[in-house]
Amino acid sequence: MKHLHLHLHQHTAVRVSSSARWRSPGAAVRICQPCCAISRNSQFQLLQFDTAPFYPTHRPGYVESLLGSALQTSRLSYEVYTKTMLSAKDGCSAGKGDLHFKRVSESVQSSLGRLKIPKVKTLLAARPDEEAAVAEIAGVFNAKVKEGLCEQWGVCDFDFRLLSDITKTANKRGCVPPKVYQGRYGTLHRRRAERLIDFLKERNMIFLAQSTPKSQFSVNVETIEDMHWLTPRAVSLRWLAHHSKLRPEDGIILESATFEELQSDVEEIHKGPLSNDVLNELDRAWHAEEDNKPNGR
Repeated sequence: MKHLHLHLHQHTAVRVSSSARWRSPGAAVRICQPCCAISRNSQFQLLQFDTAPFYPTHRPGYVESLLGSALQTSRLSYEVYTKTMLSAKDGCSAGKGDLHFKRVSESVQSSLGRLKIPKVKTLLAARPDEEAAVAEIAGVFNAKVKEGLCEQWGVCDFDFRLLSDITKTANKRGCVPPKVYQGRYGTLHRRRAERLIDFLKERNMIFLAQSTPKSQFSVNVETIEDMHWLTPRAVSLRWLAHHSKLRPEDGIILESATFEELQSDVEEIHKGPLSNDVLNELDRAWHAEEDNKPNGR
């Protein structure tokens, strides 16, 4: 069974304690205590949480602060994954200076303060950086591991060539190489992710897959919904869990907005593989997408 990670962002609901009142810092955010054992089956305990210092966008750091408060009240041990701070509020795919040594150092120290923990399981580079050299990126994350501020590090949505350059540079310089890749992987967006999985396997890296249920079903969704009573979200999660090329050591990130949605997502995965009819529809849709997008996704 793949590992399930709860992604905490500006739309996630989390309760601070079992007896606390619900608190809403704004229209977009409602945070509560991270929930485990949301299913009676112990294999679905969620003990890994993915977040970032730039959530919510109107109040960066608040999600980390509330998660930190929630973790203080729990008797269980959780693994926390966080990211580097973004240098600007924009939609650019690459930053400008985000991964310079000073900025990464300031980002992780601030995150640990808000999370109220001495270290995170994984520190992720939130996006590529146009300014930071490959050697600097490998060096700064190596330093954070050596300083004991994170157990390992990784990257989010780096392209194949850049990730390859970073791992080669890290190994050449005796630095700790990245161990985690976080990126999109869906039923219609397979080619890039599956190429990466082979690369990650060779380097003992894990893949944390973020599904794209809202955007990936441009073809044949109505057919699937009408014939099989399945929502795009359910299809996406069950395909990732039971039919994708993810390995047991890889993980699926659940981007659930409420506790009820989180519980529904986990229960949906527990239903098992999709039927052959649904898989055939998805494969037809994927081939149609590939014909229109020769470079894949």
